[in-house]
Order: sequence, then C-alpha cells, then structure tokens
Amino acid sequence: MSIYRFESMGIGVYAAVEKDCDRNDPRRKIKPSGLWLPKVGESYKGAKSFFTKKGLQVYLESGLQEWHRYVLVQEPNILVGDSLETILYQDEYQLIGHGGENFKNYSWENFLKQKLSYPLEEKVAVFLFRKKNSQIELLVFEHDKKWSEAGIQVPAGGIEADESAEDAARREVWEESGLRLSQELTEVSSYYLFRSSHKKLNHRRVFYSYIEEERNSWTHRVASSGLDEGMSFHYYWIPWENAPSLLAGSLGYSLQEESLWKFLK
Repeated sequence: MSIYRFESMGIGVYAAVEKDCDRNDPRRKIKPSGLWLPKVGESYKGAKSFFTKKGLQVYLESGLQEWHRYVLVQEPNILVGDSLETILYQDEYQLIGHGGENFKNYSWENFLKQKLSYPLEEKVAVFLFRKKNSQIELLVFEHDKKWSEAGIQVPAGGIEADESAEDAARREVWEESGLRLSQELTEVSSYYLFRSSHKKLNHRRVFYSYIEEERNSWTHRVASSGLDEGMSFHYYWIPWENAPSLLAGSLGYSLQEESLWKFLK
C-alpha cells in the first residue's frame, strides 16, 4: 500500500498553510471544505501524517491541494512510501505514525507526471490590465447564473493541435471576451496543477499584457466549439492588488510572481 505526505518548507502541508495563510487572510474565503478528513493530528505530537490512496484521491478531487498550492509560499514536495514502522492512528484517508523506509521525494511537477494517471491537458490563461486614473486594473469575468459557482475568472482555455501557446492565448481572449489583441503578450509563469473541477491534470502557461479598453463592463456570448459555447460571460475590472484573493482556483498564484509585480509597479 502506497502512502503520501505533502510538505512545504520541511513541514506537513496543513501546518505550512497555517503558517503561510493566517485565519484572517481573505484567501480563506475560497478554501474548499476539508471536513471529510478527521482532524486527529493534534493528539499525536511529533508524529507524521500520510494520505492513503483514497485520502490522496479525495484530497486532490476536493480542490484542497489546488488551494494549498495557491496559498503556500513554497510549492509542496511529496514523499511516497510503502509503510510506517509504527502506526499510531489509521482511518480510510490517513495514517499517523513514526519511521518508515524507502520514501521517495518528488517535486509537485514530477509527482503529477509519474504518479497520477489522470489525463494531461495543455492550457493557457491571460491577464489583461489597463491603467485608469492612476490605478492598474485587471479584466475579469463571471459566468451567468447557471455557472455562477465557477467564481471569478480570466480568459483561459486549451491549446489546440498545431497551435502555439501564444496563439491559443489570443484565440481564447477573442472567443471569451470579443477582444482582438494586437499587443505583445508576455509569459509570466508555467506550472502543473490538478484541476479538481475537471479531474484532469493541466500544464498551464500564463500570459499578460496591457490593453486600452474604455468599457467598464460588458457581457459577451462565447463563440467557440467547446463546452462554454453560447455561455454569457460578464466582464468588469478590479484593482489588480485585490485579484490574488478573489480569482478562482489557482489563478491568483501567477499574480504573485515577482516579475509581474515589478512590471505592474
């Protein structure tokens, strides 16, 4: 039986989240529920906790790992092993104990590639900024009421066959917002994540650019052949500093890239 431990900065991921994202942090408002996991670790001081295979699956598909990756200062690494020498507690989701041999340490990217059998999709996302009254704003949208649970988004989607990532970014912006981009696009980050909502692995490449757009809000009906064909997206602008805590999923992660902060400031 394989067991799995997520760590960041040398400590367990749950303890790392408490350190990096305090209880008053606005990012906690979009934290997925973790009530499925019995909170018993405090009773076993000094011991380490590991997910079982079922615990790993629920952890990923609940969206918690995606959110943890978003709020952690350092991306998690994953220890994978077969057993513990001493088991102090066990349920269907976790083991808590001491010892164990032959644990392998994986980066998040290598863990996704080597240990998970979910489909992999190549994706892009685009941050579009404008300057208005000395304020830098980010263009965002929300779905119509039918899909309102999707949260606040930016234009994003898949890379089609024989299409470059930048061409895909420009196409997605056009299809999802109606904006034709002539400006240069700059890639700010490239990372792997597990999309809990789709139960798929994504390799996401994130681009950004300034645009000139006078409209403060508008509604666009999506023109594509994908799952979002015909949906209505409601666009508006938000101060870019507020975006990391407002954007859905791990989109806000890329807004914390140092190169982008320097560019915007």
